[in-house]
Amino acid sequence: MKTCKVLKICSFILVAIVLVNCNSKNVNNQVVNETDQKSTIETTTNRATTSGVFNIMTYNLRFDSPSDGINRWPNRKNKIANLILRHNPDLMGFQEDSYIHVTDLDALLTDYKWIGYGAVNGVNGNDSEDAIDHLNSIFYNTQRLNLLEQGVFWYADDTSIPDATWSEGYYRTCVWAKFKERQSDHIFYHFNTHLQHKEDEDIRLIQAQLLLSKIHEITQGDFPLTLTGDFNTIPSSVTYSLLSDNSSQVPLIDTKNNSALEHEGTDATFFGFDAKNENGKEIDFIFQFQFKNVLFHKTINDYNDWFYPSDHCPVLTQISLNE
Repeated sequence: MKTCKVLKICSFILVAIVLVNCNSKNVNNQVVNETDQKSTIETTTNRATTSGVFNIMTYNLRFDSPSDGINRWPNRKNKIANLILRHNPDLMGFQEDSYIHVTDLDALLTDYKWIGYGAVNGVNGNDSEDAIDHLNSIFYNTQRLNLLEQGVFWYADDTSIPDATWSEGYYRTCVWAKFKERQSDHIFYHFNTHLQHKEDEDIRLIQAQLLLSKIHEITQGDFPLTLTGDFNTIPSSVTYSLLSDNSSQVPLIDTKNNSALEHEGTDATFFGFDAKNENGKEIDFIFQFQFKNVLFHKTINDYNDWFYPSDHCPVLTQISLNE
């Protein structure tokens, strides 16, 4: 009889332990009750199904650095792919992406194709794995978009060849593409870039001037366009002011500023990997020209076990060519 009572007590304790563990997460080696603090946030975005309406994302993927430890790329790629699939972008501009990034994501995101060029050697990433680093790739949903044209330019005196003299040894490019929506006659351009980092605002300003000039040269001002990027500059800077100047050759509009719905998520987009960091910077933007409406704009702050999937958070907007 005593044995039965002991077994019942042990069974009760075991069930209690299981129930406690089911309602908890191990975060930073601490057991945290889900009712007190979430360790994972997962948000979603509906697919854009209306003709002329597109979900556009910009995302700095963070290069694969051995010093990142647990946050090295092989440990992050599935999280990033799942984030992308939850938010259904039709078009994405990546930064700090190498050949390993794009080939991994290409295998995981079966509805997408991509273009990109090696910043150092100018090799087309789809033609050769020699295009190793900083491809500034553009991923696009082939169910919605057909690629018409593509190209790349460098921030240099001769924009057609790899050159790092403007950027103190760093090769900086802008990759562009011309798309046609499969279900309509809508045509638009997309540009994706990564401006100089550090405290080099003067260099960023010169790069932004060239960027606007090249956009006008390529599009002739005849087509709508989107511009994604890590601009390494904040909204109060002279570089941002130039890019958003409505009197420039290409009067770009920050999609955050003319969204029909209030911006979701944090203003800051760069935090490092630490999801507890509250001192981020707003340096990743999506600009547009000649689109009729911006339906929403958000920073996606999804994290897992207090780590973001990258040191930047992706920015997502939905824009429309319809009145």
